[in-house]
Amino acid sequence: NKQALQNIVFGYRGRGEPSEVLDYSNRYAMVDSDDINLQYMMGEIFAKTLRCGRAVPYLRQVLKKDDTYRNTQSLLSECLSRETREEGTGG
Repeated sequence: NKQALQNIVFGYRGRGEPSEVLDYSNRYAMVDSDDINLQYMMGEIFAKTLRCGRAVPYLRQVLKKDDTYRNTQSLLSECLSRETREEGTGG
């Protein structure tokens, strides 16, 4: 159920293995568009595991709702910079 999966994402954040968090959270296919905290956490987890292509949409959704939310702009900038560097190196 969606609530249980959301609780897993919240519970693992900062304590669990990021890949496990992503495995569970991927089952929560569409993150509730009203849940800015979960959107941020998903973006943060993807960014920290260097999956910036997956992080950017979540981070942009957060900033659309609140352009001062936590360190969202910083994470987004890091991801966009990383993607640009990887494109430049063919990676």
